[in-house]
Amino acid sequence: MRGLVESAGLGPDSLVLDLGAGPGTLTAPLARAGARVLAVERDPSSSPGWSAGSAPIRRSGWWPATW
Repeated sequence: MRGLVESAGLGPDSLVLDLGAGPGTLTAPLARAGARVLAVERDPSSSPGWSAGSAPIRRSGWWPATW
C-alpha cells in the first residue's frame, strides 16, 4: 500500500475520490500522505464506524460519504 500511495505524488493540493472505500484501507494512507480524500461507500456494512464526527475521521483528513 505504501508504494502505491508514494507513487501517486500526493500533496496538500491533491483531492482524491475513493469510490468503494470500504473500511478505509487505502483512504487513510492517502489522507496521511497529505491529500484531501472523499471516501464513498455504498454498503454500510463495509464501513463500520464511519461517522463524520468521529475522532479518527477528523484526524485523518478524509470525509466519509454513504448513500
